[in-house]
Amino acid sequence: SSCIMDYNNHYYDNSDYEVPGTIGYMAPELYENDIYYECDIYSLGVCITEILYGELWHNGHDTYGICKDRILNIINQLEDNNIKNILFNCVDVNYKNRPTLNELYKVFTNF
Repeated sequence: SSCIMDYNNHYYDNSDYEVPGTIGYMAPELYENDIYYECDIYSLGVCITEILYGELWHNGHDTYGICKDRILNIINQLEDNNIKNILFNCVDVNYKNRPTLNELYKVFTNF
């Protein structure tokens, strides 16, 4: 049995509205207060990418655009095309294009 924990280590954006979460790990729809199951898939995709990359890629103070570009560049550096494709899908701006946990499991059990 596995468990992923969120220790509520977030900060509030300095923009006109406050968005709870950590920029770079938050799905883009959260900026509009649209919350879907697939928001977690986005965050999980970023975390998996970070694990495969082998180091923290985000300083906690960049804009969403900088974070998005950086994570896409890191995914693009990965060698396995199946892993790259599933991670690109995880961080797709359209939440409907993100994989399910079952799809992620199938890809990573064959990794």
